[in-house]
Amino acid sequence: MTLGGSRIDIKVVSFVTMIVLVITALVVAADTWWGIDHHDLMRDPNAIANHPRYFGIISNLGVVLWIASAAVALQAYASLGLKRRGEFSGLLFSGGIFATLMGLDDLFMLHESISVTGLAEPLILLPHALFLAVCCYYAWLMRTETPWLVFGAAVMSFGLSLLFDLYPSYFPGLMLLEEGFKLYGILLFSTYMFLVGHAALRR
Repeated sequence: MTLGGSRIDIKVVSFVTMIVLVITALVVAADTWWGIDHHDLMRDPNAIANHPRYFGIISNLGVVLWIASAAVALQAYASLGLKRRGEFSGLLFSGGIFATLMGLDDLFMLHESISVTGLAEPLILLPHALFLAVCCYYAWLMRTETPWLVFGAAVMSFGLSLLFDLYPSYFPGLMLLEEGFKLYGILLFSTYMFLVGHAALRR
């Protein structure tokens, strides 16, 4: 399939237009029926709350890296095509889905919101853990063809971040350690996905 041609252009524009119309309709419905001001749905949270712009900057950076690595991994997976999918496909797909889940979770604070319903946090994070486990499996299989140590360091950083998150008592610097190891893990994981995607497309 080539990207040129009026038929494809019309299909793409129509699809994007439909998505925008659906989102707009949902915003209007929320404003009309549930009393949620559409300004609160459209504007930046810091602007709404009149907070300094640097609030949440590290968290936002993490979200950007998650979504970027997810896009790279899934685009590389899709670009391989059915005939070329082999050793790299499972790694790219599982890594891309894991990064997508983590990015959406961090962006919308999903597991914190769901935990209010009474569900245990480990149960809420089960899909994340499953895709990370699958990613670890394929990364181990591909350890001779990919930068395995980068991936291993990323997983270790996530583990340390989780340990500090679950630490039973607070001490000065706890948040810095938790979020610092998390950001370090995200950077390593994103780098790994970029390198794996590049290697897969060069084969």
